[in-house]
Amino acid sequence: MRLRGDFNFSSGDGPGPHRPIDVSLASPDFIALRDVPPLFVRTLLLAEDTGFYGHRASTFANYPPRCLTNWSRGGAARGASTITQQLAKNLFLSRDKQLGRKLQELAITFLLESALGKDRILRST
Repeated sequence: MRLRGDFNFSSGDGPGPHRPIDVSLASPDFIALRDVPPLFVRTLLLAEDTGFYGHRASTFANYPPRCLTNWSRGGAARGASTITQQLAKNLFLSRDKQLGRKLQELAITFLLESALGKDRILRST
């Protein structure tokens, strides 16, 4: 299954130049998941979403402790997004840190998880 086919992604967020990213199999930057060293994949999952293969879409248990950390530090110090939520945000939404955007992200995340398998989601990130 493919996400609407090939496309160019440009975040436009933050300072500095923004190079569009070719998201396709023909991209010179494309690396098949089977060619990524397994240790790198495990390290990515440990850093970003330890329960990736065990949860559906979101890990609601992450929100309270991360919100407390952010509140105690006076800002967004820690995220609580799963890899699928990060994919939803990067493909379809802004980086706005508002509750409404987070709810949109959550809805898209459930759609992505129901339409794509975990390996396909991981290949898209």
